[in-house]
This record gives sequence, structure tokens and C-alpha cells, in this order.
Amino acid sequence: MRALARELGAPTMTIYHYVPNKEALRQLVMNHVLREIPIPGPDEGTWEERLRLLEREARRVFKDHPGVSAQLGDGGSLEATRLAEGVLAILRDGGFTPEAAVLCFTTVYTFMTGQIDLDAMSDAIVTGSPTTTLDGVTGSARFSRDELFEFGFDVVIEGLKVKLLHR
Repeated sequence: MRALARELGAPTMTIYHYVPNKEALRQLVMNHVLREIPIPGPDEGTWEERLRLLEREARRVFKDHPGVSAQLGDGGSLEATRLAEGVLAILRDGGFTPEAAVLCFTTVYTFMTGQIDLDAMSDAIVTGSPTTTLDGVTGSARFSRDELFEFGFDVVIEGLKVKLLHR
């Protein structure tokens, strides 16, 4: 909180007037960031298309807010809840049972938080062995991060369809 006050050029106690503690500040930041992610409605395509739209937007939003980790969205903020409910609704619209939708959600959430963290890591790395970075490992194949994301997300979607939807 002191660092934030210094950055804003305000007394620390002024910050505490608006936000009672660091956790409350974190929740405000996450709600602000996650609010930018729209949930596509049923008129915007199949469940797969809607899920892809939502996850692409989530990735874009986190890229637009460097330094904000996707992991922070797991703290029960109102906007995190809105997004989770939106993903579950998309999956149920796609024919997944409530139990299967939860399994799908956790799989997609894990993939996305990992991908967003990899994107942030790749953007932040400035030194180190070229083979120990994401770009170092994938650079010889000349895939863009977007191509890697799309491939990984295709695998997740196809796996969910095979494992859970077509039981």
C-alpha cells in the first residue's frame, strides 16, 4: 500500500481511506480487469465458437494489462464469478452435463491461466539461455504465440468433446 501511495504521490492513509487493505485493492483491480471480458451469448455461435471468443478476449485483456496475473482471478471476485458462470452456461448449452461442465471448466481454466502466464513470461524475459525460454523452445519451429495458443486450445476442446460430450 505504501508503494502504491508513493506511485500516486499520495499519503498512505489516503489510500486506506478508499481501500481498507491489500486484498480489497487486489479485488478491485481484478474486477476492473475482468469486467472487460464479454461473455458471448447464444446468438454468437456454437458453444465452441463462443468459448473460443471468450478465451481469446481473456487472453487479449491480460495482454493489455501486463503485470496482472490470470491466477489472481481465482479469488472469488464478482467478475471472476460472472466469467465462471458464463463459461459453465456455454458448456451446458453445448450439451455437457453439469458435472461434465465443471470438469471442462477446470480444464479450460488451467489451460488459460497457464497460457496467460506463458504469454506474460515470454514478454518479460530479456536474458537467459535461448533454450530455457518459451521462445527458445518454440522458435525453431517458427510458430507464433497465437498459433501455439490456437493449437493448444484446439486440443483442449477436442479432448473435452471426446472425453465428456460423446460419452
